Amino acid sequence: MRRRSVTLDEQVELLSLISDTALKDGEPVVHAHAVIGKKDGTVHGGHLLRACIRPTCEVVLRALTTCRSLSIRSQA
Repeated sequence: MRRRSVTLDEQVELLSLISDTALKDGEPVVHAHAVIGKKDGTVHGGHLLRACIRPTCEVVLRALTTCRSLSIRSQA
């Protein structure tokens, strides 16, 4: 699937925002996925590259002190 950039120049509702932050060359880098809803009921989702927040957006950041890897195998 080919990625494409979509610009939405209207006020939308943030339905979901999932992200992680890592260090690259000593600087923080954010990798974020978002789902937004439009007034007509349609939704858009994917990588969040840039956004302007108005009027508000609540974000909770939590540091992980430990990390476990989980492997899930298909039953097929």
